Amino acid sequence: MEPVRSQKGFSLIELLIVVSIALIIAGFAVPQYMTALRSYRIAGDARTINGEIHLAKMRAAANFTWGRVYFDLDNNTFVSQLWCKTATPPCTAPDVWMSVAVGGPQNLSGDVSFGFGSQTAPPPDTQATLALAATCKAGAAGDPAGGSNEPGNTACIMFNSRGYPVDDLHATTAEDAIYITDGSAVQGVTVSFTGMTATWRASDATTWYRH
Repeated sequence: MEPVRSQKGFSLIELLIVVSIALIIAGFAVPQYMTALRSYRIAGDARTINGEIHLAKMRAAANFTWGRVYFDLDNNTFVSQLWCKTATPPCTAPDVWMSVAVGGPQNLSGDVSFGFGSQTAPPPDTQATLALAATCKAGAAGDPAGGSNEPGNTACIMFNSRGYPVDDLHATTAEDAIYITDGSAVQGVTVSFTGMTATWRASDATTWYRH
């Protein structure tokens, strides 16, 4: 005959102890996880912007026209555009900017927006003064950098057909940059005279490092 074996589980106090330990561990882990997640989001947005700038540069050279990345600062979106010299497809009209991104403008992550927060100085050997790229021009009479300002709050990084960044006067420039922030961290993408880009992350109000 089998002996009767007593079956004993965990007591309520033991369960409470285990749950308390788990909550304490979670209390340390969750803030670190959220910080890491925010860092990944803004870093991913900076890499995406950098890639879009390179695409605009290559498209301008490939199509023998001007190209730009159009940043909508109010809606936190950005999109590549080509300058249409004629109405030849895919362009439907001459002397207009045409968006060429597949699927429409790209969005920044939910907690990320354009701006540089409390930063006061640009990354080293880049801009003379910390600032976003110049306001986008609508283009007029065959001049992609002419005409009135585009409606809304915008910034544009533009390239000529040789892949050099240019300003509203068609002169090459090293003042083009775009910055994003999640309210805590700040990252940026700058463009040199040659069209080379660099991504940056701020460590304090005046210090940047390549990222």
